[in-house]
Amino acid sequence: MKKILFPILATILSLTTLATVDRVTAQPIRDSSDRDNLKRSLLLQSNANVLTEQKWQTLARRYYQSRYRVRFEPNNHFLSLKEVNNLLGLTGTRIKIGKKTDNNNSHQYWHWRDPQDPRKKIQAVFVYHQLIGLRSRGFDRENIARLKQEIIDRSSR
Repeated sequence: MKKILFPILATILSLTTLATVDRVTAQPIRDSSDRDNLKRSLLLQSNANVLTEQKWQTLARRYYQSRYRVRFEPNNHFLSLKEVNNLLGLTGTRIKIGKKTDNNNSHQYWHWRDPQDPRKKIQAVFVYHQLIGLRSRGFDRENIARLKQEIIDRSSR
């Protein structure tokens, strides 16, 4: 029975996947925003495994905006581990787990390293999957210091 069903199911699934891909790629580009989104997605795919200055600045901006805030709300917009991986375009590596309490691993230490330039490295600390600490090496420090100061000035107004 298994010898008969598995090839049939594999054939059905492969045909379904091919039909779906054909349908998606056959859609025309309607306007310039669709064209811009397509260019942006192609650019992201080409730079998916590279840590760029732009990715680092986006991550740092989101981190500092959640860290230096005036109003405390139920959702403080802390970045999750999944969001950080999506922003950087590659999956990080967990270094270690710290402060184990009641079988819950509250602190997790992660790092991301650029495969093309090993000097570029981002380190982060997560507590319960929320970003609470961020460091980097190989990126421009002056831009991040300026960005941090802008966010602090905005939040103090």
